[in-house]
Amino acid sequence: MDDHTVIGRAMAIIDATLDADQPISLAQLSRLTQIPKPTVRRIANTLAGRRLLTRNAVGYAPGQCLITAGNRAAERQGIRMVSAPYLQELFERAGGFIWLIETTSLDHLTLVTSVYDHTAVLYSNDWPRNLDEPAIIASALGQVVLAGHPDRVEGLLQRGIPRLTRHTPIQPRHVLAALARATSEGLAVEHEQMLLGWSCLAIPVAGPGADHAVLGVVDRTARFDAGKLRRAALAAAGGIGKEWRISGEECAQPAARRPGEHVNELRGNTWG
Repeated sequence: MDDHTVIGRAMAIIDATLDADQPISLAQLSRLTQIPKPTVRRIANTLAGRRLLTRNAVGYAPGQCLITAGNRAAERQGIRMVSAPYLQELFERAGGFIWLIETTSLDHLTLVTSVYDHTAVLYSNDWPRNLDEPAIIASALGQVVLAGHPDRVEGLLQRGIPRLTRHTPIQPRHVLAALARATSEGLAVEHEQMLLGWSCLAIPVAGPGADHAVLGVVDRTARFDAGKLRRAALAAAGGIGKEWRISGEECAQPAARRPGEHVNELRGNTWG
């Protein structure tokens, strides 16, 4: 049913192409969505221009950007479901602020999920997540992520690390030493380097293929004991990574075909 809104019409057109098992014509789209043909043409062509749909001589089909976005959303939901029990268990043991950030793309660090009590709200609002800002390299998160990217580290050092607190490492040799420790130990710890009164432990999580994340534990410095947290946090990171990789392998496998099931294949069509 046409709701006469741009977003509603665009979603109706996208849904129609997703439901079809082959490219769908302009006339069919108009009939199925009950949207006037000129409007369907304009919206569908706009979506095709953004690669949310693809168009050929037969009609319109889901585009690569739509497929990619759907796959990424499914993967993110997968890691969220996998990690939630581990984060909850770690929170019950350690308290504070427990978080998991996906770091597969260095341009978009994405918070997957978190568990925290009201005392950690201040830090949860203020902690840095932008790898283009030099301050990130003073954080445990930044040190874990950037330890394997010396080119980005060099650029940040050239711009200069701002002194956020009296504990912030701003000298290049101190920063490089912290990165070396993060590499050798497989984790990073910060004490009041980003915000006075707060400490953080960060541990990398290896997902399927090139996917990566970082598990973090943040709490007030006065009650933060990295030594006690280390074993529990490492176990959580290892468990998350293992289940994440298994779920990724399962998603990559094609669905099993039932005996006698007919598979409708498109032959000779150019979808790109």
